Amino acid sequence: MTYGVVINHSTYDKVIFLSEKQNTSTKHLILNCFLTNIFLKFLLVSLALRVLFMKIKYHPYAPTTKLEVD
Repeated sequence: MTYGVVINHSTYDKVIFLSEKQNTSTKHLILNCFLTNIFLKFLLVSLALRVLFMKIKYHPYAPTTKLEVD
């Protein structure tokens, strides 16, 4: 027999199926899923910020530090 634990998040719904033979508690699984979700969101935000800063840094109209003297 298989039990399903449904955890609702704002971005998506995650369904965890655990077997009856495993002695892992539901509280431990929910905490593990919550920490994994926070870690994945942190990775996504850091990647988005890195891409944004790369676009700002290498933008063709970005100001440069070199002074051109005629």
